[in-house]
Amino acid sequence: MVPEAIMARYLGLDMAGPSLVTNLAAGRSASPLDHHDVLQCGKDACDHFSLLLNRLLQLWTVPTA
Repeated sequence: MVPEAIMARYLGLDMAGPSLVTNLAAGRSASPLDHHDVLQCGKDACDHFSLLLNRLLQLWTVPTA
């Protein structure tokens, strides 16, 4: 995402880069990393993240006259 953000700003474009962190880094939690947990976290956050993105698009979209 960083190269795209740099290029977008270079071209004078507005940009946003929302992301969803679905797991702690290795060694930061008591249990080992598990792909199932990562997938579940993404599923659990899906509704809230969709609302966030929709609201961002609503605020970003300029109404046409």
